[in-house]
Amino acid sequence: MSALTRKAPRGFTLIELLVVIAIVGILSLICYPAISRLVPNQRVSSEAKQVDAVMQKARLRAATAQRPVRVVLNCSASPCWVELQAAVYTLASVTSWAAEPGSRHFFAEGVAIANWSADYEFDGASAAPLGVRYAIFMPDSRVFSDPRPFDLFFYHGTQTEPDKNGWRLTVGSDSGRVNTRRETLTVASTPPGPPIP
Repeated sequence: MSALTRKAPRGFTLIELLVVIAIVGILSLICYPAISRLVPNQRVSSEAKQVDAVMQKARLRAATAQRPVRVVLNCSASPCWVELQAAVYTLASVTSWAAEPGSRHFFAEGVAIANWSADYEFDGASAAPLGVRYAIFMPDSRVFSDPRPFDLFFYHGTQTEPDKNGWRLTVGSDSGRVNTRRETLTVASTPPGPPIP
């Protein structure tokens, strides 16, 4: 045999390929549940934070412009949407609300919203239409909401009872405070109000 002759590289055997495929399959089965939950949870988180950002923007705008600013969350139709509205004055009173152009944001598919509490108290003489929430931010950092309290839970609609993981958004009725935080809702112990249609 010549010293210059090289041995041809050996390829993978069928057994080795089948073992690798089996390992990849097992790892996929183990990881799939976690990955399949990741995207919906990220979507819910994004939508809750979007509403929080709109609330913070409204609060800041009311303080800088010295005019009331309203946030409307409408789930009377699908999909839900949130919008920023400015007060329109005639003399000294608010006569209507004008939507800020380009401020309407439609929620992603699959995001569900429920009332955290079944407490139905209202500010003002008339209740908001079914599935509609208002938060009015005042220049002096107070906020009024209808219905009161403005306390919502964002979760993915495919989640089953009794556990739901999602984001709770609350608006303080006196201080104008807006808060979002990640929570797990155990329906058996802390039932939310009826879902917003």
